[in-house]
Amino acid sequence: MRLFLRRLAVLLVALALCEGVGFLVDWRWHLRDRLLSSLALATQQTPSEERLWADPEQPFRSPARGSHALRFRLAGSSAPTAEWYPPSFFPAGRRAIVLGESAAFGVNVGAGETFAALLDARLGPRGTHVLNAGQAGSSPWQVMVAGAQLLHEYAPAELVLFTGNNPWVYWLPPQQSKGNPRVLRLLMRLATASRAAAALEFLAFRETLAYARPNDRFHDHVELAGSRYALAHPLAATPGFGPADWAPVKARYLRQFEVSLRVLVAQTRARHARPLLVTMPFNYRLSPAWKHPQFEWYDPAHRDEVTRLLREAGRLVDGREFPEALALADRALALDPHPPLLHYLRAQSLEGVGRPDEAEAAYARSREEMIGNLGSRLSVNEVIRRVAAELGVPLVDAAALFDAYEHARGRHFNEDLVLDDCHPSAAGHRIIADALAPLLEAPAP
Repeated sequence: MRLFLRRLAVLLVALALCEGVGFLVDWRWHLRDRLLSSLALATQQTPSEERLWADPEQPFRSPARGSHALRFRLAGSSAPTAEWYPPSFFPAGRRAIVLGESAAFGVNVGAGETFAALLDARLGPRGTHVLNAGQAGSSPWQVMVAGAQLLHEYAPAELVLFTGNNPWVYWLPPQQSKGNPRVLRLLMRLATASRAAAALEFLAFRETLAYARPNDRFHDHVELAGSRYALAHPLAATPGFGPADWAPVKARYLRQFEVSLRVLVAQTRARHARPLLVTMPFNYRLSPAWKHPQFEWYDPAHRDEVTRLLREAGRLVDGREFPEALALADRALALDPHPPLLHYLRAQSLEGVGRPDEAEAAYARSREEMIGNLGSRLSVNEVIRRVAAELGVPLVDAAALFDAYEHARGRHFNEDLVLDDCHPSAAGHRIIADALAPLLEAPAP
């Protein structure tokens, strides 16, 4: 018995040491959060799971106190990630909180270059402190749950909502499945229970999770801009998910986004705080295949002809024969107006023949028609504008401001203002800060 107890004690000490090392490693590199984010994405299998609420009118649910791991990014910190800070950590006085996803957090810009930090530097000396609560990697529903908790615990005078990039961040077409969901969920439970297990899983599975391939060998995050990769890796229709299945999925997510946004606005006002909404600028030239392969056709009556015209137009664009490619893209879109790659090829052709205004509109239409995450850009901003107009919420139309800034300089496509797939540059953050400052400086009505 004593031998057993000694061995048990040694085992417990070893486990405690491992967990302590895992805690230190996680504190330094945040492996658990990164692993859980990848696992959560990989477990999304079909567009008909329970997480797509049966009732699209049901918004997010307000959390119990302390139920969400809120994080703040500090302008004076060199840490690339955000940390949790209690309300007492921040200076007393009037608070405005910027809430959103990674675009609000300020991925790929310094902490002091985010629009929250710029506003804090401008308004802090006058008694209004602006906090950056960008929840990087979150869905809009996670963001809104965080908003409900922020209102409850941090008592902001204003809540600036810069959300809408990620409604489909955890959605995948079943053709793009990345693994056995039962195994992945078991890994999630182990990682949640133990930081040591999370570190080991991260080291063991990071390549698999980051680069797992579906059957057609599609790689995500390969082609930031362009059409070659999308042409080479189309999404094949299956009985489980075909072109006709995307429209209801898109409509349901958009409706849930709108309902949840309206509820958070109401909760903000109920806490005697003022909501402000910001539209989402975007990279016009983002490849249709940046996150997901895309369908080549939507209308089965014209499938063969549209596919033939699309591929021929792609060959002509690749050969810089832009007038000929434009004619074929227009012919195909007259038959089937939805394939995002057709709009992208048309945009490339218009850009190639020196018609940038029309090219920008065609790129925007491609972004609107893209399935999955970072698609539906026009619809998301339409929702934000509609909520602002109908509820009387002050709006900063950052998407329109970015366009105006570029066009005034004879430029297009937000190439100076969006760094990558969706994150504003330092110049983009300055534009948003300049537009928000008068609203935050003015007293609440």
